[in-house]
Amino acid sequence: MKFLDNLRKLDDSKKKLIIWSVVIVLGIAFLILWLKITTWRLSGISKDQLMNGITMPNIELPEVEIPTLPESFGTDTIF
Repeated sequence: MKFLDNLRKLDDSKKKLIIWSVVIVLGIAFLILWLKITTWRLSGISKDQLMNGITMPNIELPEVEIPTLPESFGTDTIF
């Protein structure tokens, strides 16, 4: 409790500095942890598993018939 009382007595600029320092240290720690876990998980995957595990979906597109325009289309002027 003495620690909290000491924090309450500090001015706002020092409180903000302490909070931002804690946030930065925790952020760096979580980043290092995330990188270690990610490299550990990716090391367990071989290249063959990765390439064979990816399958592209087969999408069937409907056939659309586009009508042909007459040769004189667009040569007439409106004005």
